[in-house]
Amino acid sequence: MNIFTPTEHAILCDYFGIARPEAYLTVNIEFPPEGDGIFVEPPDDTYVVDTTPLRNAVARIALGVIQDRLPQCGVFDGEGELTLTRQAFERPARDVVMLPQHLFTINWADSAPGISWPETYHSAYIPGFDRYVVTAAVDGKDLYGVTELAIGFFDGARLPVEGSAEVIKEWWRYLCDNCQDRWAYVWDEGLITKELAVEWADEVWSTESDSFADDELEDQLGVAVDPLLPATEETSEGSQIDALDRKHELAQDVKCQQQCEIKAREIDEIISAIRCNQVSDEQLGRLIELDGMTALVEGTSDTSAKVAATIKQKIIDDLIRHLIYPLPHAQGSSISAARRQKRIAQYITLTGDQSISNDTTKQAIKEWLVGHSYLKV
Repeated sequence: MNIFTPTEHAILCDYFGIARPEAYLTVNIEFPPEGDGIFVEPPDDTYVVDTTPLRNAVARIALGVIQDRLPQCGVFDGEGELTLTRQAFERPARDVVMLPQHLFTINWADSAPGISWPETYHSAYIPGFDRYVVTAAVDGKDLYGVTELAIGFFDGARLPVEGSAEVIKEWWRYLCDNCQDRWAYVWDEGLITKELAVEWADEVWSTESDSFADDELEDQLGVAVDPLLPATEETSEGSQIDALDRKHELAQDVKCQQQCEIKAREIDEIISAIRCNQVSDEQLGRLIELDGMTALVEGTSDTSAKVAATIKQKIIDDLIRHLIYPLPHAQGSSISAARRQKRIAQYITLTGDQSISNDTTKQAIKEWLVGHSYLKV
């Protein structure tokens, strides 16, 4: 039965984190034989996450049969020529056709008349793997560097709404943590109703940290901040608007402060584990992501020095594995420019070595790695 090509089968194995069958161990998912279906397109620095190329390939496998229904945008140039922002992708013939289920569509914002930012979600059952893949599709590459990507998956025995809820909320949390504001409204309903989508968004973009007692703000600002109160001689309409803007700014400042405190506490906990010689490999990786290099450098114990050396090697390995020699699996995709800069900055903080900078080109980084004996050629 022809469901997936060898390249597609290898892609799905890599995405789901399961071992490839022996017949597909040597399949190169980035450079397959001609006509071997969907493959992983070469990565570049515009991708939103490290595994975007793989996620994009999985989404194209899942959405091929309905790609004409995905968000699309047309742009006319000065000569009246129309360019579509979503390009058609290959749809191999299959003995078993996947029928993705439309969950719902949101609009992130209306940034100008006629300019919206829709994102539509689908769940697709993947035969042979007994898993559902949840996808997000947009009408251009401005947001994620691709027009569609798989954002997660769940076991085939689970209900589509239940499994999709966890995946979508986790996706939104990732975006929220990276300063993405809440979406504007539900554009279209599918399996998921508008009310349920709003409920999920409330869980992710909680307004608790934005709430202040109005009397405290009035004491700070000297004006009433209730938008329902009529303007008076003492409180003009303009001053009310200014007060509301200031209220929002204060809420954002407090939210940012709370996030920084949580991050600092987590870094302190990991540093304490280091000093007690009870740190795990997962904690070391988390310390890198939290950018706790300064706190580590300030440690004076021998254990801290040993862990610093371990983390330095992890940073170097990250640069080598992702930047220099991308491998044909999920962990081998090229890192984004922002993450590359973060890794270099962490290395400098950790070692004090100023021989590399964030302005260094990929070729120069390779030469630097070779010159420091981190990489053999």
